[in-house]
Amino acid sequence: MRVAVTISQIGALLRLVVITTASLAHGASLEDALLAHLRDLSAVGSRVTGYPGAAAAADLIEARLRAAGSDTVYRRSIRVPVPVDLGAAIVVDDAEYPLYCMWPNLARTPTTGPDGVEGRLVYAGHARPGEVEGADLRGAIVLLEYDCAGDWVRVFDAGAVAVMALERVPADIRAEGGVARMSEPQKIREIIDCTTIPVMAKCRIGHTAEARVLEALGVDMIDESEVLTPADPYFHVIKRNFTVPFVCGATSLGEGLRRVWEGSAMIRTKGEAGTGNIVAAMRHARLLDAEIAAVQQSDDRAAMATRVVDKYFELDREVVTNLGSSSGATPFEMPRSQIEAEVTELMDEVAKLGRLPVVTFTAGGIATPADAALMMQFGMDGLFVGSGIFKSDDPAERARAIVEATAHFDDPHVVARVSGDLGSAMDGLEEAALETKMASRGH
Repeated sequence: MRVAVTISQIGALLRLVVITTASLAHGASLEDALLAHLRDLSAVGSRVTGYPGAAAAADLIEARLRAAGSDTVYRRSIRVPVPVDLGAAIVVDDAEYPLYCMWPNLARTPTTGPDGVEGRLVYAGHARPGEVEGADLRGAIVLLEYDCAGDWVRVFDAGAVAVMALERVPADIRAEGGVARMSEPQKIREIIDCTTIPVMAKCRIGHTAEARVLEALGVDMIDESEVLTPADPYFHVIKRNFTVPFVCGATSLGEGLRRVWEGSAMIRTKGEAGTGNIVAAMRHARLLDAEIAAVQQSDDRAAMATRVVDKYFELDREVVTNLGSSSGATPFEMPRSQIEAEVTELMDEVAKLGRLPVVTFTAGGIATPADAALMMQFGMDGLFVGSGIFKSDDPAERARAIVEATAHFDDPHVVARVSGDLGSAMDGLEEAALETKMASRGH
């Protein structure tokens, strides 16, 4: 018996709603109230971020908190890229059954493409070792019990949630030198075709044409990366002109705000890629945190925004130096006053949220499970790891260990357990010995 599965989704930049409260009055019938509240929440439909039920649930929670007399209710929005379910079905012997992309157990349901996938139907229970080991799952569609928890990962070769298409890992780029460019389009197509998890690819800083090629290839996200050789010495890609989401690096709040203003959907602190040395990642994370605190304490954020925006006018200053006259040249097609006003609004949002208004990852120098746990403990939303995995003795096992340490960063017993028997980590590099500091690239 062969079956076919079709899952259709579309990527969208939607808002994750977070509600916090300073106090909540508890009544005498707390148990009944909780049960009633759970019934009401269950009635709104899917509460996955981006679906109508998520907004309805947020409205319901906010209303209940206020009705309970809470004196402080905050509703905060953070931009995140999420898939939107456009329908799914499984066909068995000409009978069609609907599927629902519920995202259980840390899984993220992929898009199959309009023709779906076809293969043998294999039942693997809860994906426990005895149910999976030795089974021939090549080319199969695997059915698992809903309550299989995190054991579903055993049906895959590794625990990653995304693939990045990169010509060389940063450590090789450092060692080999030369100009590092976007990966070959054919290689990116092959990666997209062979995996069901999201695919991200890098373009050079300011290289709009490379970004357009990546968008046309259908990648899920573009990383405008300082790891590649910069193309534009003055400006980054104007990301708001694209439909595909971007992630960009930052070493400071100002750099992060410029990228967000340009349209970046995610920010990653840069660290120093390809070094296996966590110190730069930690420096950038601490600086970002300290600058956010300064913004929160400031009574003149407009002046701060002026300093942030000033970086956009280095080309104009060079024109003045050469010719003695200003052209005000930028690619943004708007006056400086408007840019400063919009960056000031971002500053206000940072002050309110106590963080950047987009998902914030960290990268550059992560080489051990403990490194991953350290950065997560510092408040990062996630990690990018490349050379730290592929330049170690056992990349597959180290990848699994870093994934698990990231998920359980606040449990030192788990981090200690997954750190055992991994072989040697990549050879690290001291910052002082670096001929090229990639983190300094960009504006």
